[in-house]
Amino acid sequence: MDMLLNNQTTSYSDDPNRLWVEIDRGIRSKEPQRQFEAILRMPGLFQKETTSTTLLSAAFIKLATLFQEGTNEMRLNVTKVLDRLANQLQKSSMLDDPIKLIYSVMHSNDCIARALTLRALAMLAHILADDVEAHLHIRLALDSNDEIEILAAVKAAKKFIPCSKTFAMSISIKLVSLIEDLTTPLTIKSWLIPLFEHMTHDSTVSMKGRQLLISLMTNDTTEEFLQIAVPTLARLAVKSHIEIGETVTFFLKFLKLEPRQNCRKLILHHLVPIARCGLIVWLDSTTEDLIQFANNSNDDFVRLQVLRIVETLISGGGYISPMRAADLKKLLQMFTIHNNIQVAYQCCSTTLRIILKYRNTSNISSTESQNGLDDLIEHLNTALAFLLTEVIQSNNIKELQVC
Repeated sequence: MDMLLNNQTTSYSDDPNRLWVEIDRGIRSKEPQRQFEAILRMPGLFQKETTSTTLLSAAFIKLATLFQEGTNEMRLNVTKVLDRLANQLQKSSMLDDPIKLIYSVMHSNDCIARALTLRALAMLAHILADDVEAHLHIRLALDSNDEIEILAAVKAAKKFIPCSKTFAMSISIKLVSLIEDLTTPLTIKSWLIPLFEHMTHDSTVSMKGRQLLISLMTNDTTEEFLQIAVPTLARLAVKSHIEIGETVTFFLKFLKLEPRQNCRKLILHHLVPIARCGLIVWLDSTTEDLIQFANNSNDDFVRLQVLRIVETLISGGGYISPMRAADLKKLLQMFTIHNNIQVAYQCCSTTLRIILKYRNTSNISSTESQNGLDDLIEHLNTALAFLLTEVIQSNNIKELQVC
């Protein structure tokens, strides 16, 4: 079926009226196979510039009628066609009647039929963006006892949230209610939480999404929950560019109180893309706090991940004061003698970038700043000498090349 859908545009007459006669004849057939093949020709009809508005409206009503009256297999094929027609249908002004026919299936007792209806609504999200009835059906479906219908509602919400600020604001309360509900399975929570990252319409919506996520993370600190919530909060910050500094500060406070290694790794891992895109609003004090946190940690991964964040900031044009070089040097020295060549390489790479940054962007005038820079250069020489010695002695040239 998909192959036919992909190739149908080159197989039929250029006359839209003749094509419609062929499609209509196939739809009226009693053979399901012929009906499926006929509706999969529909995109060809909509793509023809000579097709009249009346003919397009008739075709859409025919599709909607098939969706209303057909089998679930027929509904599935109709949704495939709607996916291809979304842009063309957006230009049509005669959509009310066919949309009502599609909505009527939401009253079916068949949860699969309702799930397919939600899928169809998702395909029409740009057209129905602020349609109150569509919003209502999605919200109600989130309360379903059937996971297939809930997943379809989540996918529909994912399509509607970027299109409608109204829907994004209204659905956020529903999402929090479901996520905080102790009876909601973790699987469903894992579908619901990522919806927050699409709330990027404006600062008001983004801040609301961020506040709700932070509230959820504060109330539920289980590792399974954090595995979903932390990436979502990080992606929301990256996409919206709203309160990046505050998000990083929250992560850092959370990090200091978090004893679990996997959770610390998770938070530090997602600070890297924030550092990459949020350099302008990244607070200098946050970098200093991160370096201090790494110096006080006994975990090599934590220290190395902080080095990667520092290197990301510097590579993007960030700046670390030479007067703060002592704390950074302390962190770097922890890796000067290290059995892991990749760790040692990261140390050298970060130190070199910092030195080059100082030389290219600042006038080292004060004695304290100059001493800080000299210390870093001395450290780099020591680290490189140790690294090369280790590589030569252990014959690990290939491993260094991988770095």
